[in-house]
Amino acid sequence: MSPDAVACWNRAGKTEVRPGSSSTRGRSFTAVEELDDEDRDVVAHLGYALARAQLFEFGMTKLLEVQRHDLRVPLDERWHEIKKWLKLTAGQLRSELGLTSAISDDLRRLVDRRNQVVHQTWLAYQTSRGGTGGASAPADYVRWLEEQAELFGHAYNGLMALVEARRAHPSQAFADVAEATWREHVPEPLKPL
Repeated sequence: MSPDAVACWNRAGKTEVRPGSSSTRGRSFTAVEELDDEDRDVVAHLGYALARAQLFEFGMTKLLEVQRHDLRVPLDERWHEIKKWLKLTAGQLRSELGLTSAISDDLRRLVDRRNQVVHQTWLAYQTSRGGTGGASAPADYVRWLEEQAELFGHAYNGLMALVEARRAHPSQAFADVAEATWREHVPEPLKPL
């Protein structure tokens, strides 16, 4: 963990947070009207990456549905179980899917990326703006968030292609085509963060 991240973590909770504003090194964490243009650009890209991450999670849920249910059965009869899946974390959803190890490894790395976007990016960005990241931090974070959003989009398309492949093939035939179908959308195995 970087010294800036440790310092930010240790500072957290020591400053009173008033509705509409809070400040660390003179920078706002909560008041939208106090964000500068670079912050707003990062927030916009963060929001887009979050939206794409939700599509990725939706794709995993749809694949789980076609793996577990006959889609000719009315949705009302399947909905009780699907509602439970919507409460699962992305990591729990991934572990429910019965996929090849190569696809499962990619999904695990995508879940790791999703978790970093969701749980760490804004605080890390704020820390880098006030610490060693300085002036390059906004552009670096925008570029990184664009990359994550693109990966989530490819993964969503790959998952939806797997949904269609599952519908078209019985279980053994699906296993035979699953990885090739996935690689059409996510051509290379993903590297860990």
